[in-house]
Amino acid sequence: MKNLFQFTIATIFTLLIGCEQKKENLDPSEGIIEVVFNAKTGTTPLVLGQEFTTPNGEKLKISDFKFFVSEVKMAKTDASEVDTKALASDSAQSGVWLINFASGQKSFKFKTNVGEYADLRFSISVPAKYNLAEISKNPYPINNRQGMYWSWNSGFKFIVINGITTATTSTGSNVHLSIGLTSNRMDYNFRSLLLAAQRSKINVVAGKTTTIQFDYDINGLLTNLNGSNYSFVKVLPSDPDPMQVHGGYWMTVLKANSAQALNMGSISDPQ
Repeated sequence: MKNLFQFTIATIFTLLIGCEQKKENLDPSEGIIEVVFNAKTGTTPLVLGQEFTTPNGEKLKISDFKFFVSEVKMAKTDASEVDTKALASDSAQSGVWLINFASGQKSFKFKTNVGEYADLRFSISVPAKYNLAEISKNPYPINNRQGMYWSWNSGFKFIVINGITTATTSTGSNVHLSIGLTSNRMDYNFRSLLLAAQRSKINVVAGKTTTIQFDYDINGLLTNLNGSNYSFVKVLPSDPDPMQVHGGYWMTVLKANSAQALNMGSISDPQ
């Protein structure tokens, strides 16, 4: 009886896996990668609406944090790249995903060829062919503004942080930090290919899912590459406003800081 029960469970599990593969149009040469982003302030998970202290000692409460991910590639140990494909059930058939912590959308999946990989590469940006196109003709999720679009500037904002700081007034001032414009795309290559042979591999197995966790550290974004800290207080009245960033000097600073804000965490075994 025990053997019969075990056989039945195993059969059901096999059927479920088979249905999932069919649903996602997976063939025997493909597996799935799930990418998960965890927002943090240092080592502490970011809680939207909860005040924290920035590296410069200023109080900040973030209410909205979102960014686009696109142009995802897998890289082998010899530095060659392998294309990825959106899942059949994924509405982001364009290969562009919106990570939106306020709505709970902090992950996405794609399929790729089975094998061992050294790296996952992607860009926080919107591809040029969509960025300046007629927005209504774009595929989801770049077919509407999503609070991520400049009608008066030049296309989509690639990353947006909204919140309130008491750096200048005790009652709080609105903060809007955005990075966009084609020249400010943020490309990420997380693992040195020179050391690829010494690092744990990203294994993609037919019909299974490998999960890769990333940490996005807001403190990293607010730490300048010259060793100083990002401040919401102007030094001179004539300086650009560091609380309302839609371009210019402070966008250049934040774009540079973004290189140290995002780090690869864990890589799971295929499940």
